[in-house]
Amino acid sequence: MKEEPQPLLQMNDRMVGTSNRDSAVHLLEEIRQLLSHITLTEQKREQLLEAISVIEAEFEHDQPRKIIIDGMLRTMDDVEGIEFYCKRLKKVMRV
Repeated sequence: MKEEPQPLLQMNDRMVGTSNRDSAVHLLEEIRQLLSHITLTEQKREQLLEAISVIEAEFEHDQPRKIIIDGMLRTMDDVEGIEFYCKRLKKVMRV
């Protein structure tokens, strides 16, 4: 059975009870950090970083567009090493 990876950033007491948006931002930061440790082509790494930036930009809106967030998450679905975080992010964002 495959073990789930340990988060790079530990959730602390301050983060408990925060909004879904804050949890999503935390997960995106974890993904961003993981990308520097995963073997990827430079083009794929840039594509993933851009997807993260687009999701973060959506958080600036009062009503983030789920279709945009879902599309960006789909670009990350097939990357070995971040699947766990993408699933958690989808759950938090309810997409």
